[in-house]
Amino acid sequence: MFTHRDRARLKLILRGKRIGLALSEIREILDLYELARDEASQSLKLLQLLSERKKQLEEQRNDIDAVLSEIVVLEGHCRQVIDTMTGKDATN
Repeated sequence: MFTHRDRARLKLILRGKRIGLALSEIREILDLYELARDEASQSLKLLQLLSERKKQLEEQRNDIDAVLSEIVVLEGHCRQVIDTMTGKDATN
């Protein structure tokens, strides 16, 4: 029912969505193949998009790590306050 080309396009679309590319970015990659009929220009564009996406994800990971560290500090503070107010030893 689907040609090899159709399956390859669908695979690229699904893979692009899985890594967080916008449909417009995926379409741009597919359009490059249609225009140039080679994988070099398509691969170059994909490499650029992958680099940008990787940078975004690394920045998000750094933000998440910072928030998690702050949560650990706040949890410790809350436990100290509760232990102080209830007369419990902080080592329990």
